Amino acid sequence: MSVRSTADACEVSATEAPSGNVVFEVENGGSDVTEFYLLADDGLRIIGEVENIGPGITRNLVVRVAPGSYVTACKPNMTGDGIRGGFTVTDSGADGVAGAGETEELIATATEQYRLYVRDQVSQLVDKTEQFADLYAAGADDEGSCSVCRRERTGSGSNRWPNRSGISTRSSTCARPTSSPGRSGPAGTRSRRTCGRPMPATRH
Repeated sequence: MSVRSTADACEVSATEAPSGNVVFEVENGGSDVTEFYLLADDGLRIIGEVENIGPGITRNLVVRVAPGSYVTACKPNMTGDGIRGGFTVTDSGADGVAGAGETEELIATATEQYRLYVRDQVSQLVDKTEQFADLYAAGADDEGSCSVCRRERTGSGSNRWPNRSGISTRSSTCARPTSSPGRSGPAGTRSRRTCGRPMPATRH
């Protein structure tokens, strides 16, 4: 059966299934990472779960369940109790215990789900790292980069960084045009300010 998770809904195509193997095809139709859970009737015990479903991605949850009452839950942004609904498993003659062949199938499914999960996590990490690298590289040539320097300096008015030996290192400078005469020269000249690139150390 299908499940569609969004920011404010958890749409399960059916609220009832026969006992035995139950497959939930969980699609993330929202903009945040989501999770899907099948919980026991107390709403606490986890019967099965599939986590870290990225936007636009579909993952399967395969569980073997006995007859009884259950709770489905989607967790947009993977927080809180989730968006919950009731779910009933009717008696088909199959119990909630998997046989040897079914166990192998469940293991294979779980392995594939974990492989997809790892690939998704690595992809997100690579994307974030590339974004950070691009922003950092752009900052090296941009006036905004000096805001980083200000955070790294030990004193707001200093252009020196102390080290363990008591020697201070001078920073190189970032240039920017200024139209303010008297501060660093005539209008239109380029003033210079510190921007966090270590220069050869000097002793005081």
